[in-house]
Amino acid sequence: MLACIPARIGLGYVAGKLSGQNLRYMAYGATILAIIWIILALFGWRKKGLETFGAPIWWTPYLRIIHAIFYLVFAYMAYYEKPHYNYVLYADAFVGFVSFIIYHAINGDFKYLF
Repeated sequence: MLACIPARIGLGYVAGKLSGQNLRYMAYGATILAIIWIILALFGWRKKGLETFGAPIWWTPYLRIIHAIFYLVFAYMAYYEKPHYNYVLYADAFVGFVSFIIYHAINGDFKYLF
């Protein structure tokens, strides 16, 4: 969370500064990532990771699909340079942050996070 959310916000910021071919390259990258996340979710792969210190990844599979959808929407909007395309990445960061808070509040494990 300490790296993920700032990274997502940073991607939104960088995307907002790009245009033309560089923005299309970012759209291609977002599409590739989204496809990978969808495959991971559909096949149930990568259930543990370094970012959870080896614990089960709590955002799989449903939030991973939502995350992928955000990135596909961003990729479409960025490729065609639709207004506010980078806001999609900010929305993704917001959903990720709120999901993190809700998940850990329900599980009562905030004391282990900080």
